Amino acid sequence: MIRVMESIISEYYIFKNDILIGLIIIFLTIIASILINTKENKIQIINKMMKYAFYIFVVICFGEVTSLLGLAPQIEYENFNVVIFVIVLGIILIGMVLHCIMYKNIHGPVLQACKYIQYVIFFELFLLVITQHLELVEGFTGTLAIICIEMIKIFYERVKIYNERMRIEYREETAKEYDYPNTDLYYTRKKQLEKFVSVLEQQKYEPYAIMVSGEWGSGKSSFIKALEKKLKEDCFIWIQAGSEKTSSDTLLEISEKLLGILKENNIFIENDNLIEKYFVAFSGLLDETGLKFFNIVTGLLGMNIKGDSKEYLNSKLSELNKTVYIIIDDLDRCGEEYQIKMFKVIRESTELINCKTIFLVDKKKFLNEVYDANHIEKYISYTLELCKGNCQEILMYHINNILGDEFFEEIKNILKKGRNAEKIRAIICNFPENVLESCQTEVSKLDGYIKNSICEKTDNENRIKEIKETILEIEENITNSRKLKNYLKGIKRDLSNLNTVIDECSMDFQREDWLKAIIEVQFVKNILPRMYSNIKISRDITEFQTNYPPYSFEIIFGFKYNIGLLSENKGYVLNYIIYNLDIIDYSQVQTQREKYLAELNSERTDIAHVNEYIKYSQSLDNFYKVLKVIEIQKFNNNYERAKFLSEFFDVISQQSIYFKKNNREFLDFSKQLACCLAGLELTETEKAICLRKRYYIIRRVVRDSLMKFIKILLVLFQTNKVYENMQITLVNDIDSLFERLKVIDEDYLFHGLIDGPDKLGNIKRYFNHLRDELQRENYRDLKINYEDLFKDINIIFDICKFWNNLENSLNRADENSLPSFEQYFNLQIYSFNDSVFLNVSTLFQALKVLKRFYESKNNCYKPEFSKFLLYLSRKIVNNYESNPGWFEEKEKEVNNLLQELSEEVCKLDNATDEEGKDIVCIIKINIFRFTKYCKSNE
Repeated sequence: MIRVMESIISEYYIFKNDILIGLIIIFLTIIASILINTKENKIQIINKMMKYAFYIFVVICFGEVTSLLGLAPQIEYENFNVVIFVIVLGIILIGMVLHCIMYKNIHGPVLQACKYIQYVIFFELFLLVITQHLELVEGFTGTLAIICIEMIKIFYERVKIYNERMRIEYREETAKEYDYPNTDLYYTRKKQLEKFVSVLEQQKYEPYAIMVSGEWGSGKSSFIKALEKKLKEDCFIWIQAGSEKTSSDTLLEISEKLLGILKENNIFIENDNLIEKYFVAFSGLLDETGLKFFNIVTGLLGMNIKGDSKEYLNSKLSELNKTVYIIIDDLDRCGEEYQIKMFKVIRESTELINCKTIFLVDKKKFLNEVYDANHIEKYISYTLELCKGNCQEILMYHINNILGDEFFEEIKNILKKGRNAEKIRAIICNFPENVLESCQTEVSKLDGYIKNSICEKTDNENRIKEIKETILEIEENITNSRKLKNYLKGIKRDLSNLNTVIDECSMDFQREDWLKAIIEVQFVKNILPRMYSNIKISRDITEFQTNYPPYSFEIIFGFKYNIGLLSENKGYVLNYIIYNLDIIDYSQVQTQREKYLAELNSERTDIAHVNEYIKYSQSLDNFYKVLKVIEIQKFNNNYERAKFLSEFFDVISQQSIYFKKNNREFLDFSKQLACCLAGLELTETEKAICLRKRYYIIRRVVRDSLMKFIKILLVLFQTNKVYENMQITLVNDIDSLFERLKVIDEDYLFHGLIDGPDKLGNIKRYFNHLRDELQRENYRDLKINYEDLFKDINIIFDICKFWNNLENSLNRADENSLPSFEQYFNLQIYSFNDSVFLNVSTLFQALKVLKRFYESKNNCYKPEFSKFLLYLSRKIVNNYESNPGWFEEKEKEVNNLLQELSEEVCKLDNATDEEGKDIVCIIKINIFRFTKYCKSNE
């Protein structure tokens, strides 16, 4: 490699003068281009060029002196200088490229490489001098190279400034939707800004500092950004105070930015360091470091660093024909020591010509025992309290930018419900004030109840207290611009997420008003964060209501009749939005749901995934398939089975489930579930889990049915008394329902509510009396189909009775358990095993087992069960036709059992499809033929 380099160097020396002249022309062109197009003070650039030329002159002189003194090393290798230069330069360039690739950044590595190359050129010139090889043209080329590299650094700095300005402009364009400071203000703030500008103009030539006060999210930064836009002729230095910065970092940042402003405005700065020294000196940093001794010595010698640098800075600021505003943001979030130093900045800025300081804080948090109102008067001359905007004004200002027409064009009509963009925006904007008005109306109504002694005083006083606290929190937060923007952005995010999956919901849930539910949830999340936090730590909405019964919650989410009861599927909708839709890894959650439901609906089910099947099930049909899985497959151990039972009961007892728990379908499912549990041969521990968890299901059934009870009670009893007693927080089970009914019917107008062990039976008899009452002539004008309503209520009572008597069902199941069923039959393929036809005795035993199996499935029969008898009867007929002697003259007994089984199957199998009908028909034919064979043999 050295030989290749030497050959290239030898070629270079042949054309050296031409190459150097070419480089000189290139360097001069670059320097001239940058000098002509730069906006900086050209004198500053020429001063830098002269400074570097002077440095080169010093290096050359030092090299000459070193050579004359004989201190130069003797280097015999003639190409040493060039080789060293090329190798070091190559290393620098390779390092620059690697840093650009690693950090994906060009600006920083290029500037760093430029600086190192300048050092290398200085060193190369020094080597050429001490080895007596420096020629005039080489020295001139080196000087121009160093100056040209400095010009490139200036160019890159300009590129950086340009990119920063582009970024700021982009932020300003998107600020209305996002959280960047926004230069546009809504009307009330614009008026305040105009007054503030007039204050600044009146004090233009007076030194001052200003405190702008406003709570978090109130728009302090946006207000000053708007001021900066309005005073575009002036200069603004933004300082973001924070715990990650030291005060020295902040002061150096101020000095650098102030120096940059002076240079941009063509103020000649012959000594950059004096400005930096000024900020360091007055901050007291020298007293806190190892330079304290130096500070004392300079004072004794009569050197006033602070005074000299301040005088120098003021002399340069006096040449500036504009005001420099130093903006210090988030000062109230910093430590006390940091604030003390920054107050020195604020105080000193009042003594700087054309320099004003504005610091942004929340005065309520900022003023404490150290910084009280009297203390800060020493530092500031004016305090501006940001006005609070009107909720409607703020929302109307932001909503078109966040929820524009284009956004709503992409939203499916299932969510919009036929409402256009303008109407939806009106609903969103009016919702906060509507909630506030509803809360205030509720307080007035409850006050009236207390005065008229209609209801219990203590309970209503608690309601009033809680709602008033909510009113205060709403009033405070609906004037906060950031909270309202987050409210709008939350609605946008939830609508976008839901828009992709809404088609997967059943038609029952597609009819729900998801948009309204999203508005309600986002209102609570952003305007009432404490309430939302309590909701999130609960398992579902129902558990939240039990543990934290806020009455204002009922108002916000539109509970019917103030009884704590959600409309049809509203509970599921709210739970989905609060607990599922807002999950960060939402797409993955959906993928898992789709994966396990697809597996459940296929022939590839795995009992190891049964808990996932439960978690993602969306209908009763899914749960029937889960039961089929546990009937066919076996758990690995009792622990897994106990876990399944606990999970299953937890899921079906939740309100956020896809089916109702107070209808005939759920009653049928409950019976099949009991049959399935019987087949599992539960241990005493597992039975205890089922019996304990059943009460959650009864509670859910009762709660879901409150409206049905209320519709009847409202006709016969005082409205207020019904509402006060039939609340979801008061009625949790059969016992509490019984007690509430006794309070409502305190005069015993209708018989049946007698204390005793069978409270469910007494409630059922009581409602039968109510039904008889409503059938009287004087209720006919109601024109309500109470007959269907009482049928529904009777189903509710049957469900509760079934679950109350679950223990008896499980005990009976033990008596009818079928330990030998799997010995003869295969539930997986609905057929029989070879052991059935070992001999006529095993066949006879198998028929008895099958009969008992059919009897156990009286309430949970599946059409597939008929296949057992289909395949068995066909095999029996085939056996008789091929070998009648196989039956050992016991064919009559076999035939009698077949007849009984046929009758049982025909009774249980209500086949509706063609295949099912064909199975039943062929069973009848097979048994008819076998009966005929038996009779012919007599």
